[in-house]
Amino acid sequence: MDDVKGASVIVTDNNAYVAVNLTNDKNLTNDLEKKIVDQVKKHDQGADNVYVSANPDFVKSMKGYVNDIQNGKPISGLFNEFGDMAQRMFPDAK
Repeated sequence: MDDVKGASVIVTDNNAYVAVNLTNDKNLTNDLEKKIVDQVKKHDQGADNVYVSANPDFVKSMKGYVNDIQNGKPISGLFNEFGDMAQRMFPDAK
């Protein structure tokens, strides 16, 4: 996508959490966020809720979680940590 350098996505149940790196110091506008949400829902039709952030701490944490999962580390310990982080970033998430 234009304006998006990279993204990390974790899907839990019917929620998708997206951490985005934006190009050229762009800001995450409502329009860009909607485009990202639409792309996620296009590729995962079970994602009822899509939460997007370009917060640098969130992006760093998400990269770490995705890396751990892709490298076969046990995810049982990540669930609580990820859940706590997601709750802090998206307090209205269900």
